[in-house]
Amino acid sequence: MNCEHLFDFRETEGGCELSYYFYRSDPNITELELPAEHNGRPLVSIADIVFSNAAYIKRITIPESVRTIGSGTFAKCRSLTEIALSPLIEKIPDSAFRDCTSLEEITLPNVRRIEREAFSRCENLRRVTAPKLEMIADGHDMNDGAFAVRDALETLECDINAVYVGKFAFSASQKIPAKLAMLSLIPGRDITKPFPAPELDKYFDFVTAFRLDVLELAIKYNSFRKFTDEQLFSPLPYYPNAAAIFSMLESGGRSPDLQTTDEMLDVCAERNKTEMTACLLDYKRRKFGFDGGKKFTL
Repeated sequence: MNCEHLFDFRETEGGCELSYYFYRSDPNITELELPAEHNGRPLVSIADIVFSNAAYIKRITIPESVRTIGSGTFAKCRSLTEIALSPLIEKIPDSAFRDCTSLEEITLPNVRRIEREAFSRCENLRRVTAPKLEMIADGHDMNDGAFAVRDALETLECDINAVYVGKFAFSASQKIPAKLAMLSLIPGRDITKPFPAPELDKYFDFVTAFRLDVLELAIKYNSFRKFTDEQLFSPLPYYPNAAAIFSMLESGGRSPDLQTTDEMLDVCAERNKTEMTACLLDYKRRKFGFDGGKKFTL
């Protein structure tokens, strides 16, 4: 649907900007093809939050003249399944597609930078293709990374060796490739750097760090060398695969002291973590010669 009367425009450098969409609540408008020009001036930008909360739009085509889109431009377009971006767009700004819960895949042909929360809470977003991507910006915490989509995202097609991955970019993701997940913990381009210790970064994403494939890389590069035993091991009893994580860390040369071991045993007993309790008791026998004492029900 290509109808200029649906929108308001204003002049801007090099052309015009689409500044307002009048029919956000109209259930009869589900497809939009934005006009390439207005009053003889090319459409070069889309302002902030123009289509935010346009709940019924399923498909949008952006003309090739558009160079920029604003923050939150398509946020909460919960029916959006398809969008064709202009090849001139090089940045996806903060919150641009936040809460687009029907979006399953998107191609970003010439995008070089993705900002904080750009695709956060896109709970069905599984594939992103971004061949020219150079940077994913830092998030402030685990809830506002560029791809804070939990377990949805499976594939980010990009040159992984060329992308700077910001902190919390893939918070708590269980499916994104291990190298990308690991980079979101460091952050940067170098997975051989150590993770920041929690006292330096109180929002450290243990959910991602304790993925077994990420942990395998972390052990290979000694990524936990800044952590104390208490910082590293105390969260373990709260994870469903805690025994496997513990065994992996121990095989990598890390092991908790006696006090931390006892504290972990107390938590495991409270939470009925039978497998982890058995693992810790075996470790305590081997490491500290433990042969009795406090009883733990297995």
